[in-house]
Amino acid sequence: MEDKWSSFANAWFEEGKDDPKVTIIRVTPDETYYWDTKAGKFVSMVTFIASAVTGIKTDNSDGVEGNLTV
Repeated sequence: MEDKWSSFANAWFEEGKDDPKVTIIRVTPDETYYWDTKAGKFVSMVTFIASAVTGIKTDNSDGVEGNLTV
């Protein structure tokens, strides 16, 4: 716990790293899938907001996605 704890984590746990509810787990993925945007996060967010407001579905044409080998 000592080498993984940061001051940022204190915002989430009242008792800090000594909180009995805090646990560290290690996850080793077998496969991964990603989604990213060509136009940037701000443009993507505006597109999704516009879609939510107008009710017109976005075509996600600026999206890039795929599998990664770990």
